[in-house]
Amino acid sequence: LHEQGAIDLRVMENVGMEATAAMVWGWANNLLQERDAGRTCCYAVEARENSSNAAIYQSIPEWFMQE
Repeated sequence: LHEQGAIDLRVMENVGMEATAAMVWGWANNLLQERDAGRTCCYAVEARENSSNAAIYQSIPEWFMQE
């Protein structure tokens, strides 16, 4: 289905909530750096599967702190 364009398949080494939150944080900051030329950043992402399985990844990208 991926090869036919029906889905956008992502293969992850680690499918835990912690790894998912970190991956989305990276995607968000890549988008923001490209779109806003380093003026904005994402500092936290919460990934939640259900009420008992969630994780938060929080960090500030190195490029955002540069002057």
